Amino acid sequence: MPAGVAGGTNYPGFSNRMDRRHWLLLLAAAVCIAGLVLWIGEIDLGMEESITPTPVPATTTQP
Repeated sequence: MPAGVAGGTNYPGFSNRMDRRHWLLLLAAAVCIAGLVLWIGEIDLGMEESITPTPVPATTTQP
């Protein structure tokens, strides 16, 4: 294989560049990570809303 043909290799004589496939994979990975972060955040907010604080017993004064 001639030098500079294979992209993304670390061998001497080969071009180390990112082509369209690499950028698409990087974008897909970033979208997946962002989706997971939003999903976990939504679960966390939903749990906070569903947990009700324990009521403080009211103390009555006796005359």
